[in-house]
Formats: sequence, structure tokens, C-alpha cells
Amino acid sequence: MTVRRPVAHIAPIEVGWQGSWQRKGTYAYRTGFFETPVDFEGIEHPPEIVTAYFQIVCRDRSDLMDLDHLPLHKIIPEEFRFNIQMAATGDQGFEWRRENISVPLLDHKIASIIFEIPYYGIRRPRNQVQSALREVSDLGIMFLCIVAEGCGMVHWLKSQGFQAPFGISGLSMGGSAAVYTGLMCDQDLAITAMLASHSPEAVYTEGVMSRNIAFDALTTHGETEEDARKRLELYLIEYGKYPPTSIRHRISFNQVNALHDGYIPKHSALKLASQMSSITPAVKMRWITGGHVWAFVYHKHTYLNAIIESFGLFYKTFHN
Repeated sequence: MTVRRPVAHIAPIEVGWQGSWQRKGTYAYRTGFFETPVDFEGIEHPPEIVTAYFQIVCRDRSDLMDLDHLPLHKIIPEEFRFNIQMAATGDQGFEWRRENISVPLLDHKIASIIFEIPYYGIRRPRNQVQSALREVSDLGIMFLCIVAEGCGMVHWLKSQGFQAPFGISGLSMGGSAAVYTGLMCDQDLAITAMLASHSPEAVYTEGVMSRNIAFDALTTHGETEEDARKRLELYLIEYGKYPPTSIRHRISFNQVNALHDGYIPKHSALKLASQMSSITPAVKMRWITGGHVWAFVYHKHTYLNAIIESFGLFYKTFHN
């Protein structure tokens, strides 16, 4: 099955800033933006997704008065690492990830980049209801943008004087996005994926999310809904293919999945671990009790620890 895609360029980005640094207690944050590196020529797409937005979160520097006019490497100490956080399904805006993930990571000398992904929050099309994508093609465009923008951000951080390994992490859909982005970048990375699948087809044709798909609307003349399900499965398999397993950069991979996850089939989680084990020797996988939503709500500490452990796994594997 041939899938027509926009072209995702792994290209330099030019960052602009939306307002000044905001200081809150012991930390500071600032919102930035850049034009997505994805080439949409000939591909219909909503204009709202063209500009990417992110927040950078770091320790406040009480010894510095005017942060706005200082380069990042003058604000953030060189012993800090950066972790890029992808959004989970339905996670719009920056606040939840900033307060629950980014701020606690600062105690472990990890600063954060929080992405607003396409079709969410500021980048949500006007005719879209909350985070519910309207068309199957939207999912493919979303992931292409995430990969190109995430890799662009990694290169931008390096251009600002920060050193690899950089972290990329996410919960649920964000975990899958972290994997795709990490494999496409050419920098050393510590990847953390919690509640992630090996491919979107397992989520949208097998798990709970499949109940939200209007398969009747996907049928063509003479097709049944089961025919449409199979066609969607083939489409998502094609769109969800990982890049070649021969990569030139070093990565660590820390995976956490739930034993009773109704969204992510167990075989999909195991296949993800197997795929990553064929790419890098630095792989760790663990299971936690409960289901998808339970893990999202009550295992925040597990996610935090997994991000920290992923950096440790990288150093243990490659710096000994």
C-alpha cells in the first residue's frame, strides 16, 4: 500500500520567543516558537499546525536580573542535561507537564523542553473538537511534524552549547513519538517511553481507542466495516514503519508498560522492546500493575524515575 506523505526535513530551526521569561518560585520558563521543518507542498493541512510552540523550563537564577537578553548557556549550568517531553493523547498545553514532570526533574539536574504537538492546544485547528483528530491522515501528519520538530530541537540545543546525550520522553502516544523521534535523530539520546506501543495500528484497530474510530465512514463502495478496519490497519502499519535499524548515534531506551492496559496490547509492548533491543544494547523494560489510565494517574513517579534512569542507562552502557 502506497502512502503519500509530506516531506519531513531534519533541518535547522530558527527559534523566536513569545514574551519574557516567567519566574515562579525556584524555576523559570519561557515560551518559544519556530516554523515546522515539514514541507506540505501539495498536501492539504490546517494552517494552525505550521508554527511549532514549546516551553523551556529551568532553575531560576536569582543572581541574574535580566534573563531575556542572555544566551541559554549563561542561564542553565553546563552540568544540566535536557529532556524533551512529548505530549500524551489529549495532553494539551504546557502546565501539566511543567508542574508535574519538568519541575521535579530540576532536582536531578535535568532541564526540560515541553512540546505543543500539532493538532493540540495552540496548534489545534478551528474545526477540531478538543484533541479528537478528524481524519486518519491527520495522525500521519502529526507524527511527521513531531519527528522533524523534535530532531530540529535537539540540533538547536546543541547549537546553543549544550551537550549530548539529550533526553526524549513521553507517556502513551508521547512515548511512541519519543521512540520515532529518537531513532530519526543523529545525536546521542536517552529515550523514555511509558505506556507506548510498537505501532499505531495496534492502538487504533485492537485497543480501546478502536471504539472511537468511525469505521462506517471509512468504508468505500461495497466494503464492510471489517474491510475498512483492515485497510486502516495496513495504512497505519505503513505510516508506522520505523527507520532502518542501522543507526550511527548511541541511544538508551527505558520502557515502562502496564500489565492490564486496555489501550496498548501486551504483544505490542513486547514487540517494541524486541525492536529496540535489535537497535541498541542499552534497553530496559519493566511492567507495572494496573491499566493505562491508572498508570497515567498514579505512576507519575515511575515516569519521572524512568527518565532519570534512562540517562543513567546511557552512561552505564556507553561511558564505562
